[in-house]
Amino acid sequence: MNRFRPRHDAGPSRPTIAVTLAESEATEACRRLLAHIRTLSPGGPARKDRIRPYELPGDLLPHICLLDVLPGDRYRFRLFGTALVDAYGGDATGRMLSEIETGESLEHAHDVCRQVVVSRQPVLTRISFETGLGPIVYDRVVLPLVDAEGEVHWLMALIRIIEGAERHSLLAGLGERLLAVG
Repeated sequence: MNRFRPRHDAGPSRPTIAVTLAESEATEACRRLLAHIRTLSPGGPARKDRIRPYELPGDLLPHICLLDVLPGDRYRFRLFGTALVDAYGGDATGRMLSEIETGESLEHAHDVCRQVVVSRQPVLTRISFETGLGPIVYDRVVLPLVDAEGEVHWLMALIRIIEGAERHSLLAGLGERLLAVG
């Protein structure tokens, strides 16, 4: 049985701030993933069946998660990278986004997912929040993945911490649970 148990060692957190980024403002890791995906499909969203994990730059794979797009504006984690498992203090594979996120964080995560599905374009955001152990800032890119008919059924996200200790949980002591993508 998959148990997601976030760590609670960082104390309380302050509200999350999310800012949409231009590609040039994002971390190098987000830009490299975008560049790789564009080589697979230069004119639009990449087909999921064309993505080969072994072709992704190796240092990015642990920071990637895949989500299934389900009816009713719901999203389920299909894959949760090992760096995300470490940062979140548990594996969210098989869990619904609504089980991991709450409150404003859930609303923001759903808004981003919806935007990616509808626009069929990647969305880059920088997320920041304060914990009892200090600030955490990370960049997240969310990309649409399509089936053979061109329908968006999956989302790929890369989450790269740019400030704060990766050793302590992103969810530690948070009143809200933040998307682990980003």
